[in-house]
Amino acid sequence: MVNCPHCNRSIDPANLRIDIGLKGGAKCPECNGVVRPVLRYKLPIAIVSALLAGLVMVLVGVRNLILFALGTGLLWIPISMVLNGLIGWGKPHKLKAAPPPSKPSEPFTRLFNNRRQ
Repeated sequence: MVNCPHCNRSIDPANLRIDIGLKGGAKCPECNGVVRPVLRYKLPIAIVSALLAGLVMVLVGVRNLILFALGTGLLWIPISMVLNGLIGWGKPHKLKAAPPPSKPSEPFTRLFNNRRQ
């Protein structure tokens, strides 16, 4: 259970409504406030996952610098996802208030709303 920063009620993360257009945010089922998860330990996870990916490449025996860099980059993503999952599993996520979605800018709406007559 997590607390909504808008209404401070305890909500189940499975009940958060994700709407397209909120740019990674979700709506609280109680107050409809837009919230986002707080991503903890971003930099340490990135560093540890890069080091682990490099270690895997060394243990596999890759000696070519280009293949080493490419393999490390490709392994970095799934290793960080696993580490993020383990961190989130061990500690519940917190939510922070997100700004409401912005309206499209004037040139964008003018471009797509004007029709040729």
